[in-house]
Amino acid sequence: MEVDKYAELYKQRNRHRFKKKYIFLLTAIVAILTNPSQEKHQNAVKAKFDNYLQNHSGSPLTSVQGNPFVDQTIMRSVNSTNYLFLSTTNVAWDNDTHIIGFGMFGKVFISSSFDFYLNNKYN
Repeated sequence: MEVDKYAELYKQRNRHRFKKKYIFLLTAIVAILTNPSQEKHQNAVKAKFDNYLQNHSGSPLTSVQGNPFVDQTIMRSVNSTNYLFLSTTNVAWDNDTHIIGFGMFGKVFISSSFDFYLNNKYN
């Protein structure tokens, strides 16, 4: 009788483990398939830059807002590195490459270090 009880507990535990593995595998597949493209990373940096310009009207950079040359420069200096499950947003400034954000599940998140750099450089 007790053997049956332990056998049933063992089966339940194995089913629980199978569910965890299945959920993990499904999440991994979704993460791989929805990893943001380099274009999404570039658009996120451009949006963050435009947002910075709107919030800092006294900045000398406000005169370049909407300039196609600036948009092209942003697009050239921003790239992404794909790590399968997530990707990083990299920007080249001051002769160095800096990681300023990451992308995951179709979204790109830009860190506040980008604002910090712009504040220190242009204010």
